[in-house]
Amino acid sequence: MNKKAFTLLELLVVVLIIGILAAIALPQYNKAIEKAKVAEGVNVIKTVARAADVYYLSNGNYPDKFADLDVEISWTGTVDGGIWERYVTDTRSNKDWSLQIFHAYSHNIAITRLAGKYEGVSLMWSFHQKLSSNPEFTLYCYAKNAQVAQDFCTRLMKGKSVDNNIYLITF
Repeated sequence: MNKKAFTLLELLVVVLIIGILAAIALPQYNKAIEKAKVAEGVNVIKTVARAADVYYLSNGNYPDKFADLDVEISWTGTVDGGIWERYVTDTRSNKDWSLQIFHAYSHNIAITRLAGKYEGVSLMWSFHQKLSSNPEFTLYCYAKNAQVAQDFCTRLMKGKSVDNNIYLITF
């Protein structure tokens, strides 16, 4: 009798190899998922920033609420989530992000992660960075937690440190 079959040792080696490959691939997969969520947030803030720039050019002042802007924001929640909550004049949120217009030192738009590994990280655009005169789109990246800020802003977003827990990201 000549039976062909895998030995238990061969099967264990295959399972071990699959486990090692999964352990290597899973962090990269999670990073790709997070980058996709960040891309969504960045696109929203870019769209709102462009609409705010148009509003400023038309009215000579900055908007206080999203209804003033010529852009449709389908988010219906009102969770602030950011460190500037006491300055917020209007907010919209979904399950992943909170978008705010706020006035602290200057007029700003911020988008803050509401869930996940990077909960509490914010990307902020200041109205004084008028898009019509500035071809680069620069966001400030920050978080209350220094380690989370560094991990998100430098490792994931490739930002450059400008101050404690504050980074610049240019698109």
